[in-house]
Amino acid sequence: MRIGCRDSSDDKLLETALMRDAALLVTSEKDLLDIGARVNTPILTPKFVVMQLEIELDDLASPKRQLLSSRCHLV
Repeated sequence: MRIGCRDSSDDKLLETALMRDAALLVTSEKDLLDIGARVNTPILTPKFVVMQLEIELDDLASPKRQLLSSRCHLV
């Protein structure tokens, strides 16, 4: 399946995410972010994902927040 990114290595990453029914794809790669509107898998920036996690963590009660924070590792 050829998606149409300018960089063929981006195509491979996107194809894998689509074929494996990934819930989302997190990247800073502009070409992938630009193509996001043409595919069913959300393509989000790391900054956006971290902001959403911080909002969700703020909504959790303190003991749950500490437990979740200790188990989440962003790479």
